[in-house]
Amino acid sequence: MCSIFPLQALLSSEPKLSSCSLLKLTMRELIALAMPSTNTTTDSSTVPQVHALNILRALYRDTRLGENIIPFVSDGMQAAVLGFTSPVWAVRNSSTLLFSTLITRIFGVKKGKDEHSKKNRMTGREFFTRFPALYPFLLTQLEAAAGTVER
Repeated sequence: MCSIFPLQALLSSEPKLSSCSLLKLTMRELIALAMPSTNTTTDSSTVPQVHALNILRALYRDTRLGENIIPFVSDGMQAAVLGFTSPVWAVRNSSTLLFSTLITRIFGVKKGKDEHSKKNRMTGREFFTRFPALYPFLLTQLEAAAGTVER
């Protein structure tokens, strides 16, 4: 099993004034690996996908990457949601863990004891302004889910 710590150390030590090209390259590659493939349905063929999902989860949780990771949240969310439909349990599990991490990254940790506190909210307008690619993606996913319920 590979450790994520050397990769995290390398990415978080990239100079802040740089264009974060190593982070961008790494995130693009990991997101491509994390996306479901139409021809992989066996446990052994999904190992790279599971590892990519888990590495992405660790990177999204790493506070040292700060705002530099935010441009990749939409793609990470898409990989997580698409992974929910995998026939392989490990992919579904890793996707759920990634989704949970992204929700925390997007909305932050609970800021008050009151579940209905305004501190724990974000409007739909604000959410989709921050992550515009998620609007058509989530709409498509909801329409597909609604279509399966109507049958």
